[in-house]
Amino acid sequence: MRIHPSLLFAAAPAAIVALSPTAFTQETRGTADEARAMLMKAVAAVRADEAKALDMFNKGEGGFRDRDLYVFCINASDGTLVAIGNPNLKQALGTDIRAARNSNGDAFGAEIYAAIQKPEGQITEVSYMAPEPSAADTLVAKVSLVTRADAHVGCGVGYYKQRFRTPKSCGAPAFASQVSGEYSMIVAAAQNRRLAGDKAMMESLIAFKRAGADRVLTQFAPRTAEKLKKA
Repeated sequence: MRIHPSLLFAAAPAAIVALSPTAFTQETRGTADEARAMLMKAVAAVRADEAKALDMFNKGEGGFRDRDLYVFCINASDGTLVAIGNPNLKQALGTDIRAARNSNGDAFGAEIYAAIQKPEGQITEVSYMAPEPSAADTLVAKVSLVTRADAHVGCGVGYYKQRFRTPKSCGAPAFASQVSGEYSMIVAAAQNRRLAGDKAMMESLIAFKRAGADRVLTQFAPRTAEKLKKA
């Protein structure tokens, strides 16, 4: 039996492809735990010597810039951005964080400012959409961990929640799996003459293709292969 390559594929290669983008992205993006650890280190540095710490944050020295992780700090009294480790955002220094918005108009800066008004030691997660480092026009989910560092400033470290690149961006085909529950419902509905079984089967698989899948793992494989052979 020949399975049509555009719809069906073996499970083992799919598992290999699913792991490859993950491994690649883990090497290039910081994690939530790493962001939290950097924030705690930054708070300790501020409390030890605020001026020296802010200088290190701005220069990205002392381990305060790692891949897409960096420290930013804000004046607690007026919202002025006094430190930022991202070299591409240096123009934001001296601006009021409360005015910060993304291209969708979301005022995430006001949330960050509100977070640093909370008691020292309390970490707040501020979620928003931000440009992906590798594609300035692409907004992806980001979380900034923000806390009051001392009496004068609050600091934060952000990380990207969307840590998996699409398979196509890594040069690999995108796989999708049709769950057994959907398969069973289509079969049962067809047996009870609630719908046309073959048409529902093909529509369910084509829907994966419309969504961008290159391969679909499905229990309909033998039946679909027979229909494609006759087409």
